[in-house]
Amino acid sequence: MAKVSVVVVTYNALPWADQCFGSLMASDYPVDVVVVDNASSDNTVDYIRSRFPDVFLVEAGRNLGFGLANNLGMKLAVQRGAQYLFLLNQDAWVQPSTVGQLLLGFAFLPDTAVLSPLHLDGGGKDVDLYLQRYLREAGHSIGPQPPLSSPRYLDVPFVNAAAWFLPAELLNKVGGFDPIFFHYGEDRHFASRVLHVGGNIRVDTQSFVYHDRLERILKTGMNPPPTLDREWVHFLTQACHPSLSTYRWFSLKRVLRHSLLAIQWTIQGSISKAKIHAGLAHRILRHQGRIRTARQRGQTAALCLPSPVPPGLQIG
Repeated sequence: MAKVSVVVVTYNALPWADQCFGSLMASDYPVDVVVVDNASSDNTVDYIRSRFPDVFLVEAGRNLGFGLANNLGMKLAVQRGAQYLFLLNQDAWVQPSTVGQLLLGFAFLPDTAVLSPLHLDGGGKDVDLYLQRYLREAGHSIGPQPPLSSPRYLDVPFVNAAAWFLPAELLNKVGGFDPIFFHYGEDRHFASRVLHVGGNIRVDTQSFVYHDRLERILKTGMNPPPTLDREWVHFLTQACHPSLSTYRWFSLKRVLRHSLLAIQWTIQGSISKAKIHAGLAHRILRHQGRIRTARQRGQTAALCLPSPVPPGLQIG
């Protein structure tokens, strides 16, 4: 029986802890659960330890960010013998059959690199709004309701990493999440590297995960207004794309473009927009070395995983 480890990164996860970890404990297919806590300020750590004692929990002591914390969890899971990894968001939970169905997908389609279940909202009635978008962008016709009859496995260039199922050996080909992405963008960059090495990303429409974020999506909107951090992540996903061969000119053109936009918006009196573009031009120039290193990691498939137990971490 293949060993499956579920990796969950937590940060103030109490609102979802029972549903998330309770569903994993009730999985028809037995799973090993590895949690990396990003310095939660609520009672997440103590609650998990008391309520779910079988969970292998690591306290980071600080907020490592989504990607780096997942990297640590994946490395520990592999050291614990995991052959498959299931990355699951703290605000998501599964059906009893989900893990087994996803594992079955790799038997049917062994060329799969990343397999995602169908993301439903927290109530389980509708398909997650962002997943609807990703499927439409990939040319798949799907409505808000879970499909009753359709091709089971849908090829997509991207699906967010709220519920990624992947073979552990994939990390030897593409590495982990690049630590240049603190939060957001790391999954898009990982997906671009998977496609770059010829891997396939798919959605299994007959296995399900519940992702409780509808209220937050409706509050911020599907296209939230630009901020410096969002624009920075958008730049990084393009600048670090493994197929980009002319980074130097790409970078210089972006610095010039954002500098000119900063001047334009200053003249027009929109200081907030001017600050975003000026800040982005400054960040691009200031982080040239980090970006080049990230590009090299992506192009050489170097493992982006940290040492298994950085100093100061508590394991138990």
